[in-house]
Amino acid sequence: MEYSLPVIDTRGHIDYPLFGEPRLNDDFMADEYEIEGVIPAGDSLVVTVHGYMQNPDRAIEFGEEVSAGLSRHGVQAPVTAFSWDSDGVDTAWPEAVLAATKVAPKLAAFIESWASQRDDPTVAIVAHSLGARVTLEAIRLLDDETNITVDNVVLFGAAVDADELATAYRHPIRRTVDRFDNFWTPRDSVLRMAYGAAESTEALGLSGAMIPDEYDARLPSNVFDHRVGYVSTHFDYYDPDPDAGCLDDVVRAWSEGYVSQSVSSFGTLIDVALSPLNIPMQIPVLPSMWDVGDLETSDHPD
Repeated sequence: MEYSLPVIDTRGHIDYPLFGEPRLNDDFMADEYEIEGVIPAGDSLVVTVHGYMQNPDRAIEFGEEVSAGLSRHGVQAPVTAFSWDSDGVDTAWPEAVLAATKVAPKLAAFIESWASQRDDPTVAIVAHSLGARVTLEAIRLLDDETNITVDNVVLFGAAVDADELATAYRHPIRRTVDRFDNFWTPRDSVLRMAYGAAESTEALGLSGAMIPDEYDARLPSNVFDHRVGYVSTHFDYYDPDPDAGCLDDVVRAWSEGYVSQSVSSFGTLIDVALSPLNIPMQIPVLPSMWDVGDLETSDHPD
């Protein structure tokens, strides 16, 4: 099969038995993947991670739309699609969530391998829906097992709990990601109905990042939360048309730069100290790692 862009292929690596949890196919290692096509030899790369019930063609189409939108809005960077077993007749939601955690080592292994072969790598992950779980688990693994830095993470309509950026993934994000952008819309009926029914809580992609009232729950200072109320459905985020999607806002966010990990760590300490006094803290940002050209703007209604 010919692909329009390179694919990090893990299809067939997860078995969904008739009874019981999904498991890794015995023919594959936990961190194994195949590359379909040729990854460009440059030092920058955008990796897309699709969501639930997306077949191989849709995995590639997601990458194509992200590539077209970034290019339209001024970022000329190669895109490759991470493709995983999120669809199938036996793929109920709970099983797909478990499968997302099982393929995360494969995404982490690819990023580590790709980055370690370059002198000055710049890598971004753009994930949609349940692809957020794959991405967050991969970030956790990169934090635990490597010294790799991911320059940018973008979540669209994330199908994970709204408080997880401030709790379970707070420290891996702070230590391993330079800039983390979460795009969400209250108009996402898929997350409102399906995720709410399945998980009995609000989704990050529906409500934005929430901070629970508990000790050590705090949003890292390198996380930026974007309410994009003009995005009308769960699948419109990555529409290249700025009147429908929000890729122009992604590029605009990237052009603003990022918070360095050292500043983020120090800033968190200051923020904790100042929060009882209700004094906001301005975190300095460093220049963007991406070569952002002329940005096509759109006046988005909210």
